[in-house]
Amino acid sequence: MNVMMYIKNPLKIFARLMLLRKDKMTDEFFIKCSYFWHFGFFPNLNKPRRYTEKSQWFKLNCRDKNLSNYVDKFAVREIVSKKIGEEYLVPLLGKWSSFDEIDFDQLPERFVLKCNHDSHSVVICKDKRLFNREKAKEKLEKALKTNFFTDSREWIYSCISPCIIAEKYLEDSNGELRDYKFWCFKGKVEFINVFCDRSNLLKMVNLSRDWKPMPFVNNDYPSAQNKVVKPQNFDKMLELAEKLSAEFSHVRMDFYNIDGVIYFGEYTFTPAAGFQKFIPDKYDYIVGDLWALNDK
Repeated sequence: MNVMMYIKNPLKIFARLMLLRKDKMTDEFFIKCSYFWHFGFFPNLNKPRRYTEKSQWFKLNCRDKNLSNYVDKFAVREIVSKKIGEEYLVPLLGKWSSFDEIDFDQLPERFVLKCNHDSHSVVICKDKRLFNREKAKEKLEKALKTNFFTDSREWIYSCISPCIIAEKYLEDSNGELRDYKFWCFKGKVEFINVFCDRSNLLKMVNLSRDWKPMPFVNNDYPSAQNKVVKPQNFDKMLELAEKLSAEFSHVRMDFYNIDGVIYFGEYTFTPAAGFQKFIPDKYDYIVGDLWALNDK
């Protein structure tokens, strides 16, 4: 617990206590309490200007069921296949409605299990002989029963029928899996988050589309100190991100790059549920100005 956070703003204690009753709260009240707990002030939801405020507005006002297919990790495969080709999809190894249906004998030595309706239920198997099935079952079955919408009020996740999928395990020649997250506005990539060093302490760096450091950071992850090398076929990644995002006013497009081989990751319409803090704070406004909420 960050005690100093509560000492500096005692009202955060009240917000935190209120969130313990999240299942009893309206969406708007939950969002206001959550925002206050993260930032120490309430969002302007009537005339949002900050990126984080616009994210909350989007969560409250977007009721387009079609978007659920974009954030469903299984259903989106068909969308991506039609838009850019199935060669950019991580190979699918199976799909099941429950953990007990999985035939592990049919899976390779290394694989990844995840639920299709959330962002935290990833289980990685690097060696099937050492794989802890009981622990994996506990994690995935709990996730299947969890309504991701309740924890974040991201409505588009509430329309997904949960399942478990297995995908090919990915790793580059350095034994790493870097995650490239392209922030797109009106079909144009404005900047990129690069996540690296997953095996130690996950780090992040913000870069422009020209692969130059951006003048802001995110408080949730330490910044990568070493220079991050531009991946092979980066221009192709830019092209694919902009093609997949073209119909939306804003979406983050995630990709992997395995020694030049590009794989689609996911669509994310409200990254970090809209609670990502920009440092310096003025970039919450600057990034927010890129998002025209009246557009789709």
